[in-house]
Formats: sequence, C-alpha cells, structure tokens
Amino acid sequence: MKKILQRALESDASVEIIYMDGNGTITQRTIIIHDIHPTYIKALCLMRNQTRVFSISNILAASMTKAKRKLA
Repeated sequence: MKKILQRALESDASVEIIYMDGNGTITQRTIIIHDIHPTYIKALCLMRNQTRVFSISNILAASMTKAKRKLA
C-alpha cells in the first residue's frame, strides 16, 4: 500500500482509494497526495475539494489513476 502511495507522489499521479473514516463509513475517493508521513498522508480530496489528512491504516485499497496533477 505505501509503495503505491509513494509512487503516486513521485509521479504526480492521482490515487483512487477506498477509505474507512473514524465512524466506520466507507467511501471511494480520488486524491492527489501532497505529503506522506509514517501513519498518515496529506492529500487533496477531489470529492470534497479540500486538503485532508488520511490515516494510512484506514485506507482499505488504493490504485493509481491515469490523471496527473496540474500545477497552478
């Protein structure tokens, strides 16, 4: 899992994740990773259009998408 996230960060690719929040709600999101820490990532959530913090242990699945992030 961490290898996919790291590869997406390095290649500027977006990532589609299946994520379980603290309440146990499962969602599918597309994110653009800004920073990776040992237990969490900071990323732009395209569903919310906000920078969010995602616990790595709550990411149930992840796959890189073809979309690349665009620099403003």
